[in-house]
Amino acid sequence: MIFDHDATITEFTKNNQNYKEWRKIHTKAFGRLFAYAFQGNETAQIHLTATLISVSDRRFAFALPKLEQLLDMAATPADIAVMHYFVGLCHEMMEHLDEMTEHYEALLASSEIFEYPIAFHPYYRTAKLSQKHSECSKAIYFYTRALDFYSHRELTRDEQETVGRLLYEIATVRLYMHEYDAADRLLQLSRQYSAKADSQRDYVTATLLAVQGKQEAAYALIENLPAFYQGYLRPQVEAILTGTDLHYCQITQKRSHYPKFADKILAEQDHLRELIATGQGEEAKTFLCNLLMQTFQFAGRVLECRIEPRGETIVVNCHNYRIKTLMAEHQALFDLIKDRLPGWEFRSVCEFEHYPIDTH
Repeated sequence: MIFDHDATITEFTKNNQNYKEWRKIHTKAFGRLFAYAFQGNETAQIHLTATLISVSDRRFAFALPKLEQLLDMAATPADIAVMHYFVGLCHEMMEHLDEMTEHYEALLASSEIFEYPIAFHPYYRTAKLSQKHSECSKAIYFYTRALDFYSHRELTRDEQETVGRLLYEIATVRLYMHEYDAADRLLQLSRQYSAKADSQRDYVTATLLAVQGKQEAAYALIENLPAFYQGYLRPQVEAILTGTDLHYCQITQKRSHYPKFADKILAEQDHLRELIATGQGEEAKTFLCNLLMQTFQFAGRVLECRIEPRGETIVVNCHNYRIKTLMAEHQALFDLIKDRLPGWEFRSVCEFEHYPIDTH
């Protein structure tokens, strides 16, 4: 059955039982953030209640404009903060990281005080989603912001467990970034807050032990993990120890086809430059991303790039995802083709946008 927003609005204006039930459902999910939104504005309350049904049904293309209209309607600081949360939540569910971050930061920068989970979870979820997209400095930034909620106060046992988890989440990112000493320190600190067994933390620890060449310790830890984790972890540890893991090891690839990369750019460069000059850079970017994926098929993933025109030079920033093998092959290719492609500059970058993080 397709949800009819307008019919629901009409139904809700009668203040019927269905409306009251949905108010209870949303209040249970969002607490005071929802319950006290738009006090004195029943029309806005009805529209918010109905629109959140569309969000829960993942009808984002319909829900997002409605939420943005409600944000424009918000007149008090509290209502503005509330609507930043819900617009940010919709963007989060759509995996629009930049827009999500903008609205969550507006909520958390406001002077409004909501329940602790409402303030904490946007940071945590933003960190997790950033980590999924290999935006490491952004992930660490938001994990650290989440940790700030626990600073300068006595922690309950459950809160200590949460801090321990956050610390090994950051350790996971540091490990991915090849910052092994930092990852080691964070894992040790995590155990100080949470000494009980944690399979996810042990998974990260075993990977770090393999990177450090501590074979016996890595395998001993794997043996104590549930079968589910062993199935994923053992092959990764074996690959690291034998030097065949693409991310943690540098494995020279076949490069005989690399000159074709320059051939294809040269054949299309006039068209590419025209696209960029006329505001059709996305089409040019798609061409370059596909060319990168054809060239570096060993990576086995989507390879992104961003175009940055600088006068007569077109800079192409190519995401290497901190994969050691891809970083090395990027450099080999770009060194090979630079003299053949004047006016083009290809760069290997770890991420497109950097957030301020403690590097120690």
